[in-house]
Amino acid sequence: MEHLVITIGRQCGSGGHTIGKLLAQRLGLAFYDKKIVEMVAAKTKLSPDFIRTHGEYFHGGSIGHIIGYGTRFNGSDKTGSALTDQLHQAQSEIVLEVARQGPCVIVGRCADCVLAGKADTLNVFIHSEMSFKIERSIAEHGLEREKAASRAAISSLVGIRSSFKRVE
Repeated sequence: MEHLVITIGRQCGSGGHTIGKLLAQRLGLAFYDKKIVEMVAAKTKLSPDFIRTHGEYFHGGSIGHIIGYGTRFNGSDKTGSALTDQLHQAQSEIVLEVARQGPCVIVGRCADCVLAGKADTLNVFIHSEMSFKIERSIAEHGLEREKAASRAAISSLVGIRSSFKRVE
């Protein structure tokens, strides 16, 4: 890669998607967020819902194995490879592919880990106060307060996403 790639990690409800989209528009860069889910679904034949649910958390380390993420709870294919392993492999390949294509902004999908060590990558993490995340989730996504609070609380657990990221 010989061009800038900006990755944006974010807490649920913090506005990372919106910030990433506005940044890409302002800088004239390609923008990838939900499009990566579609690309991974086409490549793997996994459902977009499965990808959205499992694609943001790269399992690994002791905590991933303790809760069974990527092991006994999600099945495997005929080669014995867990579905989440297949998902993470395909997702990593697509993140690398879009990063090679040209300057872009990539939101989520553990792109910061996939592109770790690349000199032309800027990694940003968006977070916000709990009350902001709850109110924003209600206003932007039409969630009921209880569900918005639950999603915001889960995303605020210290280091939860980084606990599941795996860099090989």
